[in-house]
Amino acid sequence: MTIPERLLLVTHVPVWFQNGQIGTDIQTWMEIKCWAQHFQHVTFVGLLIPDNPTLEEKSELEGLDIPALRSTFRAIIDIDCIDRVEAIGLPRSYQLIHFAANFGYAANILRANIERSKYIICTVSGLVGDWPLVAAAICRRKKRRYGVNIDRVEHKIIFATLSQWSLARRARELLKMPINIALVRSMVRNANVCLLHGHATFDNYSRFSKNAQLVYNTHVRSEFHLDEENVNKKARSVLDPCCLKICYAGRIEEMKGWRDWLLSLKLLSESATPFQAVWYGAGTRLEEFRQHVENWGLNGFVKYGGFISDHGELLRKLREHHIFLFCHKTPESPRNLLEGLASGCAIVGYDGAYQRELLAGHGGGELVPLENYVALGKLLLHFHNDRARLAKLILSTRHSAQRFTQEAVYRQRSQIIHTAGF
Repeated sequence: MTIPERLLLVTHVPVWFQNGQIGTDIQTWMEIKCWAQHFQHVTFVGLLIPDNPTLEEKSELEGLDIPALRSTFRAIIDIDCIDRVEAIGLPRSYQLIHFAANFGYAANILRANIERSKYIICTVSGLVGDWPLVAAAICRRKKRRYGVNIDRVEHKIIFATLSQWSLARRARELLKMPINIALVRSMVRNANVCLLHGHATFDNYSRFSKNAQLVYNTHVRSEFHLDEENVNKKARSVLDPCCLKICYAGRIEEMKGWRDWLLSLKLLSESATPFQAVWYGAGTRLEEFRQHVENWGLNGFVKYGGFISDHGELLRKLREHHIFLFCHKTPESPRNLLEGLASGCAIVGYDGAYQRELLAGHGGGELVPLENYVALGKLLLHFHNDRARLAKLILSTRHSAQRFTQEAVYRQRSQIIHTAGF
């Protein structure tokens, strides 16, 4: 029997109903739309956020900023090729008792969609209760080939963020960690192809895979890249004795290093350097962020720019700045660094395999050792005093960003899947 050219994406991304329509956040919505340009049909499986959660369901939503998520909503029906796209929500079941209760229901849905799909890609985190892990197990049992999509090293992220949790939760996570690592490695070993985002992820998992592929992710289309004329104009403008314009766009969470971000700016402010810094994005630490800005005397320097759901508008905001300052503490492949480069901002922050990879060849930024906010503050001061150095980095951003466009990265990944022998 010939299986139709359907792509099944099994993920742990939130989906929910709003105004009677199923949908997801704008970034995921854009991903689904991009996949649909390369496959005859796309079925996207995510984790359902209930409208009126029960007490048990609320315990599964811990750590999710539901209001912020809902503000990013886009309905699946709004995708222009809706006749070739569908979304399915499975219950969040990371607690074992819920996983056991929902297993039969979820497995039946996964089994039915696996049977009618030619290409199966599972995006895993390795957490106990991950439906992508179940989908992979079903594929193995049915002797179906599947692929794995991994954009971060989950167990290292958990380890790096343990300090923000209660003692009881730390103990639970440490007990589960060896199981999580073993589950992901087993899934990778048995996968027909592994799409590994950035070198941080590739370096960690490629040795376990028989077909590891280095890929990237961005939603910046080629026409939204700052053109040569405007990059040159920005580089010339920074040579004037104006204040430094610094930005960041992303979630206000511990793994994003928001405290270190503010600490580096606090050091810069103490040097009497004129600068303006803006953080765009939502997150569970927003109130703490605001309190630290107040307590550290940064009100005249740092602003909270809010969450901007319109991606084009966000890129326009980023173009107004000279430096995209980041303090990522975990091994992941954040697409916001590519957004910074595409907007003509020098990306300046903590070192990592992914960051080094983006800057290799053409430059466009500088890095300091992980968690060294003092060195980061000093580097910002150097940029203020040596504007020619900063201008050179800004000129380099266009060359480093050129190969990372939405069209290119989805074309590459789709070609890999189509030729992987499913």
